[in-house]
Amino acid sequence: MLREKRGERSVIMNSEELKILIESARVAKGISQRELAKLTGISRSTLNDLINGKIKK
Repeated sequence: MLREKRGERSVIMNSEELKILIESARVAKGISQRELAKLTGISRSTLNDLINGKIKK
């Protein structure tokens, strides 16, 4: 789902959609969760929590 906000586009998605997006992009690039966490500057456990919907806004 896309939402327009002051001329900017933002994506609103549920945790399952986020999980699918992150995991499919990660697998397509051939990197591990540990490597993705390092590239994004967060811990692997935090990345895993984000993917599994354990961190809410």
